Amino acid sequence: MATALRASGISVVGAMPWGTHGCLFYETTQDLLDTVVPYFKAGLEHHEFCLWILHEPLTEEEARRALRQAVPDLDRHLTERSIEILPYDAWYLTEGAFDFHSIIQSLQEKLAQALARGYAGMRASGTPVWRHEQGWSDLRAYEQELDGAIVRQRMLVLCTYPLAASGADDIFDVARHHQVAVARRRGQWEMVETPELKRAKEEIQRLHDELEQRVMERTRQLTTAHRALQRQMAERMRTEEALWKSEMKYRSLFELSHDVIVLLDPTGHILEMNRRGEHVTGYTQSELRHMNALHDLVLPEDQTLVRAMLTEVSQGQTREYEVRWRTKTGGVVHLDGASVPRFAPSGEFLSTLCTLRDITERKRAEAMRQTFAQRLIETQEAERRRIARELHDEIGHALTMIKINLQVVGSATDAIPFTRHVQDSIDTVDRALQQVRDLAFDLRPSLLDDLGLVAALRWYIDREAQRAGFRAAFVADLAATRLPAELETACFRIVQAALTNVVRHAQARQVRVKLRQRGEALHLVIRDDGVGFDVSAVRTGRASEAHLGLQGMQERALILGGHLDMTSAPGRGTEIRAWFPLRASTPPPRRERETP
Repeated sequence: MATALRASGISVVGAMPWGTHGCLFYETTQDLLDTVVPYFKAGLEHHEFCLWILHEPLTEEEARRALRQAVPDLDRHLTERSIEILPYDAWYLTEGAFDFHSIIQSLQEKLAQALARGYAGMRASGTPVWRHEQGWSDLRAYEQELDGAIVRQRMLVLCTYPLAASGADDIFDVARHHQVAVARRRGQWEMVETPELKRAKEEIQRLHDELEQRVMERTRQLTTAHRALQRQMAERMRTEEALWKSEMKYRSLFELSHDVIVLLDPTGHILEMNRRGEHVTGYTQSELRHMNALHDLVLPEDQTLVRAMLTEVSQGQTREYEVRWRTKTGGVVHLDGASVPRFAPSGEFLSTLCTLRDITERKRAEAMRQTFAQRLIETQEAERRRIARELHDEIGHALTMIKINLQVVGSATDAIPFTRHVQDSIDTVDRALQQVRDLAFDLRPSLLDDLGLVAALRWYIDREAQRAGFRAAFVADLAATRLPAELETACFRIVQAALTNVVRHAQARQVRVKLRQRGEALHLVIRDDGVGFDVSAVRTGRASEAHLGLQGMQERALILGGHLDMTSAPGRGTEIRAWFPLRASTPPPRRERETP
């Protein structure tokens, strides 16, 4: 059933929903007309079928005249049968008897016909009590049955009762079976309050009061929520303002930084890069956003390192490293970088933030310095070789001749008184000859040039072991008999410097030296069981003998493209490990610097 309200035409009642069963108690015929005529007028105006059951003393002519005054086109409605006006006997009596079942069935049939003809619904009015001789009990049963029959039906029914024919008890009995009960007396409206209606009003008032209380409580809740929302909005505005300022500050630092700043996804795709990145790579930002740093910028030799870095950073670690990029013009730039992870508040990994400093010029300066250092070492070695040769050939030869002459003098018969002095001079010459030979070997061992690195190291290690009194072990495993001259010199000088430190400081009982070839690389290891020392203290020292010795060994390794590490601790001895490429194209193992 439709739930829309229908205009009743009765001012005191107002709109009513379909299925409303009302009753009117009236005093005069005019009171009846003043109520029923507006009631049917509203029905006709809203395209409802109307059924008016008349009762005496009201005649059909009087009813039409009163209705025509309110509805000027009444004749059209009568012709179209939008309204039917029937006498009491024709509707309420069946073979002279009041059969309320038949009456209700007839109403339902009229409603079905009206709906079939396209009407919105039906409204009816009549006085069932007029000339009814079967008593109020049947009438009450009729009203109760009718009240239930029109529920959920597109029907409005207004029962009218003359006050003159109704007692007080009858009025209340009838009113109890109607949803709306009003009275019209001498032009005045009165509401009839049955106990049920009074209870209904009281219930309505109670519900109204509860509703008012709920509205007030809800209003307080809404007011509190509104104030909380205002505070939240104010806080959000402050947060957004702070975020905006932070974003502007970040953007300024990002764009104006002298370092390259880049955001990478886990696979290396560039999410964002600052202007410095444009300057260093030669690409525009729009080009960079469509590039993968790992594949499009990083040199192939460095891609393994960068791929491992991206994996570790995505797991929450921080990494420092050096990397080489290929620029748009084909050049190579060296970058010293640090990478940190970026996570969402939920803990989800977002991107890798890389800060990279262009160290290309520094690398060029280091290369130039290494070149100059190599030339200096080569010059030193050449000068050592020349001086050693002169000591051996010239001074050694002269001392030998002096010794021979002294031996000749000592063997003469007339020199017997000077024999002791001659022998002392010969011993002095022998010591001088040995010192010259040692000095010549220290400057440039002839074995290194004549027989190679292995023979020179074996002779030198054995000599130092005999002099210092420690046990020495030397192991060599090389695929070739000879190595490049500069590599042999560097290895010999590193061993020489290490054993010098052992003799002077280590107080070692045993020294092991290993020289092994592994593929295209040469590994040199020098280990002793001496007193050891604090390596970090030596590294931070500026001009100590130990610091200069360590720096010299590292310089010799770096010049040849290798590297040298030293590990030591007080009471745990010292180990030196050097690595050299055997070919110029052999890349040294690139080591990543970890940030604690």
